[in-house]
Amino acid sequence: MKNHNTSSRIITNAGLHLFITFAVMVVIFVHSAMPGDVSGAESNLFAQMLASLTGISMESASFVVRKAAHITEFAILGICLTVNMYDLKASRRVAFGSAVQSIEASETDHNDIDKPVTELNDTTKPIRLLLPPEVLAWILTTAYAATDEFHQLFVPDRSGNIRDVCIDAAGAALGVIISVILFEKQVHKSNSL
Repeated sequence: MKNHNTSSRIITNAGLHLFITFAVMVVIFVHSAMPGDVSGAESNLFAQMLASLTGISMESASFVVRKAAHITEFAILGICLTVNMYDLKASRRVAFGSAVQSIEASETDHNDIDKPVTELNDTTKPIRLLLPPEVLAWILTTAYAATDEFHQLFVPDRSGNIRDVCIDAAGAALGVIISVILFEKQVHKSNSL
């Protein structure tokens, strides 16, 4: 019975992780959909604080704030997608829920259809990722950054450019590195108990 609770918790956590990732992607999309004047006004609040604290010009402060926002947003998305890739790697099923139940039940015993997925005979093989989960997370985050910049081409007073995709990719790499460090600490902590 203990195994059933652990498996259910993993499935629930994976779903929560996907929800959080989707929410982060929506926040990034909404920020990118803001017209240039609205986005600029938002950035200028922080730029004014930075300029007054450091004595740098308003133009330089605005540049730093906007690029720091890029790095932060995509570092967070990189963390989220790394966790999603770890969830995928840890799962023994391509999908969760009734679709898997139906497939497995039809292959085994039709009386098993009402059993939770975790109680079914586990004959599926682990998912084999083509690349390490961290690399996949970085690629997916960078691809989202590219689509985000493309999206900005259609927003009034905004522009999409390669430099921002590169900055976003650096943020994604930072997020992946943070995830790896936190994951390794968690594994080390679990192994020492």
